Amino acid sequence: MSDISDRLLAAVKNAGYTYRELSRMTKIPASAIQRYAMGETNKIPVDRLERIASATGVRAEYLLGWDTTVRNEPMSEVDRLRDELRHSPERKALLSATKNLSADAVRKITEMIKSFPDPHTT
Repeated sequence: MSDISDRLLAAVKNAGYTYRELSRMTKIPASAIQRYAMGETNKIPVDRLERIASATGVRAEYLLGWDTTVRNEPMSEVDRLRDELRHSPERKALLSATKNLSADAVRKITEMIKSFPDPHTT
């Protein structure tokens, strides 16, 4: 295994996500994430590393081995949500609509969204 795959596997385990859960969050196939974490492929697109890093709460620079700091400061729930939202056109539209809202308003919207049924399990 490479250093990148070792760090990626540790980030996934520390975040407590299954590959399937991480796949839903990042829109990267679970099989690809597993191959990256197991060191079965050496070429991982940078945008995918960034999405995995964001979802698991680490820095992309850490996964790449450029920095030993996992994360300088814990990411707030609002920042984490905004980071997740930037990866699809629909989510970008939602982010744009909420960019001027207060952190409290964004938290309330987040809670409301979390109450919706998961379309992957219904």
